[in-house]
Amino acid sequence: AAPGEYRGVLTVACEGPPGGKPLRVPVELKVIDWTLPDPADFSYWFGLIQSPEGVGLYNKVPLWSDKHLEMIGKSFRLIAQTGGKVLFIDLMAQTEYGNDQSMVLWVKKAGAATGGEKVEWAPGNWTHDFTRVERYVAQAVKHMTPRFVVLGVWQPCEWQSGPQVSVLDPASGKIKNVRGPKHGSPESREFWRPVLTRVRDILTDAGIKERSILLGYGSDRVPDMKTARVFWDLLPKAGWQAARHPPSGVDYVRCAGGERVAVRYNSNVWGSGDNADPKDKRVYGWNFTQAMRRGMRTWLDRTTYDYATFARARSLCEQVLLANRPGLGQIGADFWPAPPDGPRRRGLPTLYSRFPHSSNVGSGNRGCTTNQLFYPDPSGAAPTVRYELIRENIQECEARIFLEKVLILAQM
Repeated sequence: AAPGEYRGVLTVACEGPPGGKPLRVPVELKVIDWTLPDPADFSYWFGLIQSPEGVGLYNKVPLWSDKHLEMIGKSFRLIAQTGGKVLFIDLMAQTEYGNDQSMVLWVKKAGAATGGEKVEWAPGNWTHDFTRVERYVAQAVKHMTPRFVVLGVWQPCEWQSGPQVSVLDPASGKIKNVRGPKHGSPESREFWRPVLTRVRDILTDAGIKERSILLGYGSDRVPDMKTARVFWDLLPKAGWQAARHPPSGVDYVRCAGGERVAVRYNSNVWGSGDNADPKDKRVYGWNFTQAMRRGMRTWLDRTTYDYATFARARSLCEQVLLANRPGLGQIGADFWPAPPDGPRRRGLPTLYSRFPHSSNVGSGNRGCTTNQLFYPDPSGAAPTVRYELIRENIQECEARIFLEKVLILAQM
């Protein structure tokens, strides 16, 4: 519609009881001469996380089949409408994000031992199957251009051991999870080298900049200096991701040797409701200084879980701007209810944090703002009322940000 003011009348009528005369409702519409940016260009940050196994297990389709990838694509299409800012790739098994298997498969060569307490992780014993990563990334970039891609290579529950990864026996076709070498060890460096090198190439070939690659999953605990050094040697341009309490000042992971790697994507608990009266203090969350200098520091809102009211969903995004952050992180798109006969954290029905040893749920904490912003239907993800309310609020945030930038420039 062309800019201007429009007026009309909406006539509402129904047949049968209660019947009666049609109701005439006046309608006024004002169209502003301003076009909303494409969602990929939104200034507002909405860190919506997709769950491959959440989609596949709930719909009972073979994981990583064509049908499964088609369903994942439906989730990505909805995620893209909120900005499509972030993509998580689980390179470990049984993480807090509910994946039972790693997305890369370690394939043992003839003679490689995987039984008993000692596994021979010498590079010559293994090849790797990257098919899942290749297809997942291809499906993601078909719909969105993520600013950050988080590679799950470390988690707090394994800080004294090594990661679990999924091993394929080509003779039997069976897949089982096996403990990898201890984090920070020389063996760990060679264990991860071919995997991270190839995954990096898959991402850059898909048009994702190497600077966009992050390592996860940090929390209040981050990798020790030896572990951080191993990953810094392999991906020196990669920062870290963490969901945690707000750190003091600029946030780093320290490496053995003195290097400091920035935590470039933070989702912080506490503070999302700290809104100052504009008469006393005016803040511009989109211009938060830490976000501009070192990466993105968002809120992980503890008042907006799956049971939150529609009113909360409608106002949440703008409130976060007023709490001096550029947006929200750690939002689950489709971590739908976990299989009833599988592992599950007590009291938490969805796929997120279903493995007790890696669960990020305790003392009232839930590591995702919400676990299932989408509704499952037989063909994949469907938008919920909460999703549409949030999407509308994000669009209003874009208008607010546009006006605030104009006003700030006018004062300069």
